[in-house]
Amino acid sequence: MDTLGPLYRYFLGHWSLQRRFLYERGGATGRMVGSAMFAPWFGTTLLYTEKGTLRLDGGQRLDTFQRYAYACCRREVTLHFVTDRQRRTLRPFCTLRFEPSDTARAEHACQQDHYRGRFELVSPSGYHTLWRVCGPTKRGYIETNYTHQCAG
Repeated sequence: MDTLGPLYRYFLGHWSLQRRFLYERGGATGRMVGSAMFAPWFGTTLLYTEKGTLRLDGGQRLDTFQRYAYACCRREVTLHFVTDRQRRTLRPFCTLRFEPSDTARAEHACQQDHYRGRFELVSPSGYHTLWRVCGPTKRGYIETNYTHQCAG
């Protein structure tokens, strides 16, 4: 019996990523290049670890790092922020439902600002995310393209 499901198998492994930040208000504008690893964590949950370099349009360069938990269940993924180095504390982020297509929508409230996201599984080796943020402190978008790095 297959207990892992198609989304677990889809995300599992190493990915390269390119991200664009464009804000009209309250955020940085620039590009980030990096890598992401989806590793088995527990049960049907993957630990997403992302590292990269953000280059702001003003010339500043910053190293980036973030972690999420991807709890996979058939055609649905529940994302949580991993908020501590020991990976013991999770904070809800959003839920992605890929039924009946390979596109899922998500929403997330961050203080007074509201994020609306779209995750699109464009091919077996790539996916795309687009987050639009609107609120009193931020207005802009974050767009990311992921490419699976096949072993061998």
